Amino acid sequence: MSPRQPTHYEILSLSPSLQNLTSDAVRRAYHKALLHHHPDKSPSQKAQLNPTFSIDQITTAFTVLSDPAQRREYDRELRSLSAGIAIGKVLQTYCEEEERGGKGVWWRGCRCGEERGFVLTEKDLEGGEGKGEDGGEVVVGCLGCSLWVRVVYGVVLGEGEE
Repeated sequence: MSPRQPTHYEILSLSPSLQNLTSDAVRRAYHKALLHHHPDKSPSQKAQLNPTFSIDQITTAFTVLSDPAQRREYDRELRSLSAGIAIGKVLQTYCEEEERGGKGVWWRGCRCGEERGFVLTEKDLEGGEGKGEDGGEVVVGCLGCSLWVRVVYGVVLGEGEE
């Protein structure tokens, strides 16, 4: 999502905080948005000042927000986005670590449910882009879905190490 896409709530001029948003209220907002963003019904200056949404965007927003199951899933996705998983924010999190044959292996679960979705080995880190003495970054795909994460890491030396 770059640049940031408007939410379905923004398209229909609704507040996402309305927990008991009725289907009738969504339908009224849908019809109002259709009229407001119709190219023949809106003066050209007004269209330049406010964002104009397509009929497809308005219809998709209505379809998702009027169905309770789709709306719950959409709200969950919005919460994930606002938590920093997207929209250009950095999400810092932890990884589990274990030793395998004297080498470090790091892993992190994925939102798809794969317990060890993202797995990194020392070999992966040694080949990371921009690797210098202090560390680098690598891109790792989930083993259970199509999600990818960028891992930025640094090297921490123990006492007496150089």
